[in-house]
Amino acid sequence: MDLATLIGLVAGIGTMIGAIVLGGSGSMFINAPSLVVVLGGTFAAVMMKFSMGQFVGAVKVAMKTFLHKEEKVEQLIEDLESMANTARKEGLLALEGVEVNNTFLKKGIQMMVDGHSPEMVRSVLKKDMDNTIQRHDGKKDL
Repeated sequence: MDLATLIGLVAGIGTMIGAIVLGGSGSMFINAPSLVVVLGGTFAAVMMKFSMGQFVGAVKVAMKTFLHKEEKVEQLIEDLESMANTARKEGLLALEGVEVNNTFLKKGIQMMVDGHSPEMVRSVLKKDMDNTIQRHDGKKDL
């Protein structure tokens, strides 16, 4: 989970608890019909504005916000160093059985193992990066 997400969640809950402490009883802040109107209305408004695919994609992104684990760069560098040594000693085919968690890296290694030229691998991965950047830039407009 991202630090900003955690801080935002704690700040939001803290604000609500502070309002309850300063304003009276907790039951005053919990009203079932109001919750239904607010949550149901928000859900309906979002569904009216966006397509089902966009809505489901947003839910997936929201889930990643809380479930995503940041990849450690140091670990990735160590893994790459180990794979480079393996490839140098045993050849590229030895990398076929290596477990790789990073999907981008996995795609590149699989292409190399399959015998594609370095230029082809570089070209495909560059195109993949460009498409990802373009996709994320396009989502800012939503």
